[in-house]
Amino acid sequence: KQKIIEKKAALKEQGMSGGQCNKDPEVVAMVARMQELKIKEDPTLAEGDKKEGKKKEKKLSAESEAEKRKLEQEIEEYRVKLQTEFQYTKKEISADPDMVDMLAKLKAFK
Repeated sequence: KQKIIEKKAALKEQGMSGGQCNKDPEVVAMVARMQELKIKEDPTLAEGDKKEGKKKEKKLSAESEAEKRKLEQEIEEYRVKLQTEFQYTKKEISADPDMVDMLAKLKAFK
């Protein structure tokens, strides 16, 4: 690890940017070797490389974006209504069937 840091520092002194340093063949080889050693030490790290759950968020169309905002507004209005008119607690609001349905619809947008 220290050798990688020293090599990158030397490359930066030569005028390379950080991205260029990372693409240097020697640095790439050293980083790959370090990863192999880490995986040998702890095999569970190999699974972490797959970048699970880091999907790129889908861009919503303007129409569905408007629907989503409308639904968020309806949810907020309903939440306020439950708190003011019916004196619901947060726990009761989260258990309310209509609120659960609306939140499920909102989650489908995301």
